[in-house]
Amino acid sequence: MEEYPGATVHYVDEGEDTGDIIFQDRVNIPIGTKSPERLDQLVGKLGVSLILKALNAIELGHAPRVKQPMESPTSRARNLHLDEHKTVIDWENWPVERVWHVLRGTELWLNAIPQPSGVFRGQRWTIDNYDACSRDTDIPGKIYRIHRRKYVAAAGGRIFLSIDFRIKRMILGFVKHA
Repeated sequence: MEEYPGATVHYVDEGEDTGDIIFQDRVNIPIGTKSPERLDQLVGKLGVSLILKALNAIELGHAPRVKQPMESPTSRARNLHLDEHKTVIDWENWPVERVWHVLRGTELWLNAIPQPSGVFRGQRWTIDNYDACSRDTDIPGKIYRIHRRKYVAAAGGRIFLSIDFRIKRMILGFVKHA
């Protein structure tokens, strides 16, 4: 959910993510970047380059060892429990651009909005563009339809949705609910 996330390569010790830091760095993720591209930037480019740099430094015998603070200044990365998905977005206080950025970056896995139902059960929303506008009658986080397009309301605007239809998902959706 950050625009400037990072990666850390560290030694493994008895704790979880507590070993001495070898290298770490951050990368700019442009607003609205979708999950696959975000992961490519973080893992494929930043993460791999840090690991190669660390392996080279270890092999040459001059890899740094920076102690991690007892209290981390950043929150630990972890998988969210399914019941936490709906609490990730602060619908009342986050501006539409921030909500859009988070939804686009997590559209493949986050269930912060109700997924399609009926004949489209099992499909996922594709997060399209957003429109900053005053929609005083809309409830943030609720899905609406305007001019045959669906959107989710957010503070200060709306985020348009479309369905990424896949026949395999449709079949699996019906099998799960049968």
